[in-house]
Amino acid sequence: MHNTSFASVPLPAIGAREGVAIARANQTDVRVELDNVGATMVFVATSAVALRQVTPAGIAPAVYRVLVGRQKVFVLAKGQTLFGLGTGAGGLVSVSVSDLDSDPDGTSRRTS
Repeated sequence: MHNTSFASVPLPAIGAREGVAIARANQTDVRVELDNVGATMVFVATSAVALRQVTPAGIAPAVYRVLVGRQKVFVLAKGQTLFGLGTGAGGLVSVSVSDLDSDPDGTSRRTS
């Protein structure tokens, strides 16, 4: 089996100005399935700086929005982090993070 983890992550509102880390690709590339299960639209980005540029009036380049009840899938390279903010109170995402560096039997795909 692929190494997979699950979590629910509450997100602060845009006014907080600091997003929270939703998922990290520490030692290997990962697939992140993100479901917006909260009461408000959320913004996500792999750059905390880009996420800080989001205002209620608009979004910055390299920032993705996820509507309530919707899902997005991201692939993070080793060392990347996915950050998130809500557009208001009640921002909540459910995430599933799966290791992309192994075959289903758990053996590594890397040849080096």
